[in-house]
Amino acid sequence: MTRSYSSVPGPRAAGLAEIAYSRPVQSIELPADGALDKPGRYHALLPQLRALLGDGEVCDFTDRLAESAAAIEEAAAIAPIELAPAVAARLDNWLGVVRVRQGRLAEADALLGRAVAAAAAIGDHEVAVGATLMLASLRRRAGHPTQAALLLDDVLTRCRAARDVFHLTVALFNRINVDVAPVSYTHLRAHETVLDLVCRLLLE
Repeated sequence: MTRSYSSVPGPRAAGLAEIAYSRPVQSIELPADGALDKPGRYHALLPQLRALLGDGEVCDFTDRLAESAAAIEEAAAIAPIELAPAVAARLDNWLGVVRVRQGRLAEADALLGRAVAAAAAIGDHEVAVGATLMLASLRRRAGHPTQAALLLDDVLTRCRAARDVFHLTVALFNRINVDVAPVSYTHLRAHETVLDLVCRLLLE
């Protein structure tokens, strides 16, 4: 039995104007087979899930968004109901990103909220912060700037504690602009440092 995800395509959202969650390409570290909730339950599927999530991340970073969405949708289609929390959090996070881009915002909100809760519970800083940033952007666009501000404040607190300068910078710019015109941004360019990013955003 697989997890229930709706896969009917929808219109892609026009322009995620806030600083969208994205990091330079890095490998996705899924737990070893022995770390699964029920070892062996989907041993054969784990390599395929790992590959699909990895492909989705790389395609997203390189702006091949249709390919990214296809990989994430396929991962969701084959994922068993009982996933290890770390795997479920990553899958919900990326599927939430896909749903935002499709304009299916209610689904995206639920998926991202679930990813935040799961990732925070197991101490997965990367996923918890990334999903919270996207969720804050979603809440702001839905006309709830106060909710967005609270989410961004949580990210700032987490990033200061973890000394995560990259996401701290992203959250800070979104927090400053939560009640005004959003900053236009897609990805940190490969050759840029965080200081370069700050300077570029100030000039835009």
